Amino acid sequence: MTKILPLMKEAQVKAHNKVETTVWVRAKDPDEACDLAIRKVCSDIMKERNSTRYKDIAKQAKNKISVVRIRRSNSSA
Repeated sequence: MTKILPLMKEAQVKAHNKVETTVWVRAKDPDEACDLAIRKVCSDIMKERNSTRYKDIAKQAKNKISVVRIRRSNSSA
């Protein structure tokens, strides 16, 4: 998030506006988990405000953010 954080703060995006963010997803493998996590962050940004600026920030976030750590949960829920 550090790569896109200055732009997000400038636009006053509230969703996931921290250096580290945690996103929970259900995935079959680590690659799918990374893809779903990035999509969720972008989706949350666009849900906050449906404007051209927020859509542009979500698009840039998709290209700039990276997943650093994946943790497996054994939750059966």
